[in-house]
Amino acid sequence: MRQFHPLVACLDEQDDGSLKISESYFDRAPSFQMFTGTPIANRHGGWGKQVEVVEFFYRVEDMINAVIGAGFRIERVAETNQEGVDSLPSHFTILAMKEGTF
Repeated sequence: MRQFHPLVACLDEQDDGSLKISESYFDRAPSFQMFTGTPIANRHGGWGKQVEVVEFFYRVEDMINAVIGAGFRIERVAETNQEGVDSLPSHFTILAMKEGTF
């Protein structure tokens, strides 16, 4: 499983390039937003309406515990950074196996 690292969602880049904490890493309340479509859809007339969507914030521990709770054994966890951004992880990967599946 490879996901965007949730820490990135807690930060905003400022005009001077510095980072500011904008959200609590521990706040898991849902976020409601209006979604109007994708850039490709918008180039072709859009969807014609806005749709309310809800996003849920999950911490790394939430995802690791869900994998374990589903009966998988975690073999390795890796955090990687995006090219050019050395100080923060951009993604994390969980390698897991379920006994008897291979």
